[in-house]
Amino acid sequence: ATLLGAAHTVRGAFDESSPVAPRARETARRALGAAAFDGAYSRGRGLDRESAIELAERALAAV
Repeated sequence: ATLLGAAHTVRGAFDESSPVAPRARETARRALGAAAFDGAYSRGRGLDRESAIELAERALAAV
């Protein structure tokens, strides 16, 4: 959820046209619950662009 919020920060909007992002958002919301998801997403949205990109790079490196 934090990474989805960070992606929103980088793109300037949530990518509704993505074939996977909306499903990932709904899956995360169901898994975490609405309140926890909203908090994590907000943390990602609160990052500046550079920090959001660093978060994404760390997530990719961990895969």
